[in-house]
Amino acid sequence: MSQVVLVLVIILLVGLFGLQNMQHTRVNFPLAGGSDVPTIFLLIVSFFIGYAVATIMWGINFFKKRNKK
Repeated sequence: MSQVVLVLVIILLVGLFGLQNMQHTRVNFPLAGGSDVPTIFLLIVSFFIGYAVATIMWGINFFKKRNKK
């Protein structure tokens, strides 16, 4: 339960930060040129990518420990 609250607080803080800072960041894609992307979008995407990677790593470690027994 505390993890859910923590995630919601982080999302709220990132959202408030984004509302205050609506700058755009230039992102260059290989073979496609550049594009202006809102900074808040990049922050939210990086948060969810980090959460997904942490969840996948937890799952891998869980199944490795489970198979050793």
